[in-house]
Amino acid sequence: MTTKDRVVLQLCSFLGGILGIDRFYLEQWGWGVLKLLTLGGFGIWATVDSLIQIVEGIMKNTSTVMSKEFTISDNSVQGGYICGIVLLVLCVLGFLIFIIPSSTNKKKISEFWNLIFVTRFREHLKKNTSEPIHISLLWRLILTSL
Repeated sequence: MTTKDRVVLQLCSFLGGILGIDRFYLEQWGWGVLKLLTLGGFGIWATVDSLIQIVEGIMKNTSTVMSKEFTISDNSVQGGYICGIVLLVLCVLGFLIFIIPSSTNKKKISEFWNLIFVTRFREHLKKNTSEPIHISLLWRLILTSL
């Protein structure tokens, strides 16, 4: 049995899964071409493979569900664990930043942030009327509103 690197497999699956790069890395040419032609099964297949790699990395598996012909090298198990944690955090952040706000009413979100920003801006003007308004002040107000 030949060995493959867990981190390389995870990154291939996460970054190039929609193009079948992870399957090509595992020398599964037919599945790679099919995944490429369907754009990762319209994203579903690529997402499932990426999640499998994240979970297997976190569980420190020395094999992969994607192929029984290969084992994962012992040197890459710890790196796969760290990479799995990082990719999981990126997935959760992406979900929180992009998916949830796009599914809610954007007008309400905009009104909410405007209310917070305008309120803070007015409070600042009441406290510091002599300080000129410049870009750094605006950025400070925006960042403290988050």
